[in-house]
Amino acid sequence: MVKSFRTHSQRAYLLASSRFIAYISALMESPETMLRKLVTPLREIWRQLQRLVCAMCMALAGLLTHSACSAPAGTVIGWGSVSWFDLTPPTNLTNAVAATVGEENCLALTSAGTVVGWGNGNDLGAASPPSGLSNVVAIASGAVHSLALKADGKIVGWGDNNNGQTSIPPILTNVTAIAAGGYHSLALTRNGQVWAWGAVGQDTNVIKVPASLTNVIAIAAGGYHSLAVRNDGTVVAWGADD
Repeated sequence: MVKSFRTHSQRAYLLASSRFIAYISALMESPETMLRKLVTPLREIWRQLQRLVCAMCMALAGLLTHSACSAPAGTVIGWGSVSWFDLTPPTNLTNAVAATVGEENCLALTSAGTVVGWGNGNDLGAASPPSGLSNVVAIASGAVHSLALKADGKIVGWGDNNNGQTSIPPILTNVTAIAAGGYHSLALTRNGQVWAWGAVGQDTNVIKVPASLTNVIAIAAGGYHSLAVRNDGTVVAWGADD
């Protein structure tokens, strides 16, 4: 009876010991593995924050922490929790037909084809449209850069260009839609082709448009990923997937 008890105790001790050793072994992984396990959740938190910055609101690019939309009467209303700049649109802003928001700025497109911007002054110029910008039919806001699509199918970009996000390809024409991600930009042409640029120093997968992508009718850009809708109703995604 004593022998049986000891045998059972020994087995339990050995089982507990093996589990403890396995646990310790897992903790004593290589520094690279331990660092990766530490960085991965932090990286995901950062990506989620970026997605908050660049998420779309009411079919208009916007932040989940603050948003802007054009009301039926052509006025713009801002709401949310932002401590670093005033969300209130300029008092002289009227006849707005679209609005977008970036990390530290807001834009509005008027029925006259002009663009109005406002922000905190630290947006690297993203809230300051180029002088003389006119005939605009669409706008888009990235983290700290802005895009405008003109009626002639050409794109104008301004704001931060440290990642090449406002360096519009000179041969790009016949654009019908634009989108701005965190540090990259997208354009859709009349023939259903998608162009991407920017992301210098970032995850360049976000600008690697799939070679087989054709017949696109709509595009969208997130912090580190891009989407395209094809004319058959399917969606194609590329960029960061972690």
